Amino acid sequence: MNRPFVWAAIAFAGGLWAASAFGALAAALAAGGALAGLIVLKRRDTVVHTARIAAVFFLCGVIDQGLNPPLASPARLDLTPPGEWTAEVVDAPIFYPDIDFASLIVRTGNESLLLRWSDPGWTAYPGDQLRIAGGERTPISNVNFGVGSYEEYLRARGVSGAVSIRGDRVELASRPRFALWQSLARVREFEARMILRLVPEPSQPFLLAVWLGDRTRLTEDIRERFVRAGTAHVLAVSGLHVGLIFVTVETLLKMLRLRERPRTLLVIVAVFGFALLAGARVSSLRAALMVSLYVSARLFRREPDAPTALAIAALLFLAVNPALLGDTAFLLSFGAVASLMLYADPLADILASARWMPFPLARALATCAAVQMLTWPIAAHAFHVVPVGAVLMNLAAVPLLAAVLWLSLLMTAFGSLAPDIGLLFGHALHFPTQAMVGIAKFADLFSFLSLDVTQPARFALACYFAAVLLPLAAGYFRPTQSRLLRPLVPDVSSRGARWRTAGMVAVLLALSAVFWRPAPPRGVVDFLDVSHSDATVIYPPGGGVVLVDGGDSNEYVDYTKTVVLPSLHAHGVTRVDVAVATHADRDHIGGLITLMQRMPVGTLVTTSVESGKPLEELLLATAAEHDVAVVRLSAGEEFSVGGARFEALHPPLDYAPPASNDTSLVLRLTWPGANGEQLSVLLPGDLEFDGELHTIQRDCAAQVLKAGHHGSASSSSQIFLDAVRPQHAVVSTRKTGRLNAIGGAVQDRFDAAGVTIWRTDLQGGIRLEGPPLQFTTARSVRAAY
Repeated sequence: MNRPFVWAAIAFAGGLWAASAFGALAAALAAGGALAGLIVLKRRDTVVHTARIAAVFFLCGVIDQGLNPPLASPARLDLTPPGEWTAEVVDAPIFYPDIDFASLIVRTGNESLLLRWSDPGWTAYPGDQLRIAGGERTPISNVNFGVGSYEEYLRARGVSGAVSIRGDRVELASRPRFALWQSLARVREFEARMILRLVPEPSQPFLLAVWLGDRTRLTEDIRERFVRAGTAHVLAVSGLHVGLIFVTVETLLKMLRLRERPRTLLVIVAVFGFALLAGARVSSLRAALMVSLYVSARLFRREPDAPTALAIAALLFLAVNPALLGDTAFLLSFGAVASLMLYADPLADILASARWMPFPLARALATCAAVQMLTWPIAAHAFHVVPVGAVLMNLAAVPLLAAVLWLSLLMTAFGSLAPDIGLLFGHALHFPTQAMVGIAKFADLFSFLSLDVTQPARFALACYFAAVLLPLAAGYFRPTQSRLLRPLVPDVSSRGARWRTAGMVAVLLALSAVFWRPAPPRGVVDFLDVSHSDATVIYPPGGGVVLVDGGDSNEYVDYTKTVVLPSLHAHGVTRVDVAVATHADRDHIGGLITLMQRMPVGTLVTTSVESGKPLEELLLATAAEHDVAVVRLSAGEEFSVGGARFEALHPPLDYAPPASNDTSLVLRLTWPGANGEQLSVLLPGDLEFDGELHTIQRDCAAQVLKAGHHGSASSSSQIFLDAVRPQHAVVSTRKTGRLNAIGGAVQDRFDAAGVTIWRTDLQGGIRLEGPPLQFTTARSVRAAY
């Protein structure tokens, strides 16, 4: 109870959460009432004093959230192209000699935007004033139900939209003579060019990530391998990196016999310099601030206290940006440090009690295990992976990272003064960097080292955190010291009490495991936002999961990994009963290959017309490899899952298509509702005019039409709309360089027929429930937060 800043930080975060969950006014009234009660309370002991401090900071958190509400997503994007405009660069990536695309954060007026700049041609730095001719407004990223997104990440940092522009439409209006952030950007650029010159090419992307915080050159495959190995934190410049820099500099200065106060100032300069050069990310700045607060106690002849330093750092960050409370990177960053403080010593003592284990090994294992105690459920919630082998992987990765940072420091020091010596250290870096990549690849070879899990339910998370915090509470806060805590905390002074505490922990962990998986929804159709591709998840009213198409998969993006699988995991899905491949185009079936590799699939249903395309052959080979039954459907056949009926309306068995899109398997989904109502959805894939003529020979009426071929002019003909007679149309689309988001003639036909149009590019994922029909959009849900 003698660390008031710790309680203040916890209470402040609680106030932010309460204001967000229940409204600022209700939370403020509750907090004000509790504070008034504590003030009039006559007791003057430590518990009451701490409670008063907590109540004050809880109220401050409520007020801060009320004054600085998070930037809400619009329910529907406005993609009106801007005219000529000016902007100031707030944040810019490192510009490499061969760069052909850059993403900048710019500020224009009162709005911050993500500027996607293709073929830039010249280098922009923070502080530059740009003159921009036009541009194309675009979504920041895909937005779907239950899945975190880059758009959500940027909106937490005040970025409200995105604009794409070609390099020749951007001019430099002015550049300040001196600006701190610009100077740091130039130093980062210099160091990046040094890495490209002195380090072997295979190690360059990894070193740019761990030394400068630039992960743009890392492949998605490598990032995923590090996540699954439980070593992803080494790729983001974080507290681990800053801590290693701190230990290194502190040790070197002690060897030089520097006095304490000058040594402390140099340590502060070193850790903040590293954090700024690494891109000034929240994780690195938090760690630098915490280290600085920790060691600055020595300047005043006080004993350094790590929990107090961490609490002050958290207070400062949350006070400036309350939206960070829901940010995964922020939670992982602070959770890791707090976990180390709470569990490293107790675990080390337990391991060291084994006589066969040397204390240094016990300490190393305890440190690697401790950091996972509070963070792995957060990582499971965000990434849907539990890296079982994380402790062992980090036991090897952390010393290698220390070697990488030390060698990088030497390479930087000598690279500009003595390039030949710098080249020596640059080539020496190749061995530890490749060893760390090898560790991640090794972990990926054994499936038992990383488990795919669903997003945990809130009750399961509450049970888990209660279980891991209960022994600490029992050990640190004795009931004899506080009457207030006596009813809440078990007495561990006796063996029986310790067994009861252990039993409570076991029960809580069992409850967490039992209720971990949230119940999948029922009677829902989710049209996922997967840009200019297709993926529709159907949750029938009687249970089960059907996925119609799996989104695109190419060298730049795999929507199964980034959208489809996270969406399924977020809704408690561990198995897909039926996966439907409407036809052999990559933007429909590319992701299904990844799906069958990563999740059990019962049956693969596809069109009766074989395309002969290599991608279709790969899809069928993957199905055979994973024992997935393949069923080819033609017009007149059907299947059912969980009370939902899927009728095949096209293609006929003997159909000879004029174009590959006309081979699309057309399904009509129906299920009954109350009062004799029925939901009906037509899913035509990329069906074009000839296929539509064949489809309308059958009854194809439906309340909802998934617009064929992403709403392009080659589909949704007038004769087809007359036969379907939809009330609503869902368009899975995104404007690309050569394709409009929706064909003008198609838009006109929908408008003339009185059809309500739902677009994933404007509204994010579209959710349909019923009957009666109810539509919800992912962006409208985000806007309500």
